[in-house]
Amino acid sequence: MNSHDKSASLLRLISLNVWGGQILNPLLEFIHYHRNVDFFSFQEIYSRTQKGIVSKPGESICTDLFERIADILPNHIALFRIFCNSSCRSVEI
Repeated sequence: MNSHDKSASLLRLISLNVWGGQILNPLLEFIHYHRNVDFFSFQEIYSRTQKGIVSKPGESICTDLFERIADILPNHIALFRIFCNSSCRSVEI
């Protein structure tokens, strides 16, 4: 790497609240468009490994959003962490 080439050392990061995938197609298109970003951090994301996901009336959540995003980003390491008040676990896919 050339010491004058600053862009080669920049970390590209996207942190995004995906709102449970309620606006699914534009979300997946956005992620696919930015698939060369180095690091993604998603909030309000669901995985088919979770049990007992219940949506509110009028809410349409995507219960396999984590897996769909992992499929779009095959060159990334996908880690899923359930945030809860008891017995949390990490799932690596």
